[in-house]
Amino acid sequence: MEDFPAKPKDPLRDFAFYYPGHLWHHGDWIKNLLLFFDGIALLVPNYKKHEPELFDPIIATPLPERDMLLILSE
Repeated sequence: MEDFPAKPKDPLRDFAFYYPGHLWHHGDWIKNLLLFFDGIALLVPNYKKHEPELFDPIIATPLPERDMLLILSE
C-alpha cells in the first residue's frame, strides 16, 4: 500500500520578499521572517550582489548555504 498523499519530490517553497531596498536594517526582522517562510527573497542589482554578505555576514552567509536566500536580479 502506498503512502497517501504522495509527497512531491520538489515541493513549492514560500519565500518572503523583503522590501524596501536590497538590505535589511535589523537582523531580527530577517530572523522573524524565517519563522514563517522558507527563505528570504531580495531584489538586488547585479553590481550589488555581494552587499548582503558584507553588510550582515552573520545572517547573510549561512542563508545561501541552506538555500534560504533567493537573490533576484537582472
